[in-house]
Amino acid sequence: MGWSDEARRIAEVERELERAFPQVPVDKVRTAVEQAWMTYLHAPVRDFVPLLVGREVRSWLQHAA
Repeated sequence: MGWSDEARRIAEVERELERAFPQVPVDKVRTAVEQAWMTYLHAPVRDFVPLLVGREVRSWLQHAA
């Protein structure tokens, strides 16, 4: 997966989370996604990064809501 594909998939994850958690401000969702994504910055295998980011942020949002 190239960088642009990963960025596109991360943007899709962000939009899905915004729809799933409409009570959470968009900027908080965006910040959470960016922070989670950065934790995988040096991951050697990139294919599952968007999935892992989505799961991590979803879990955080469920516990924060």
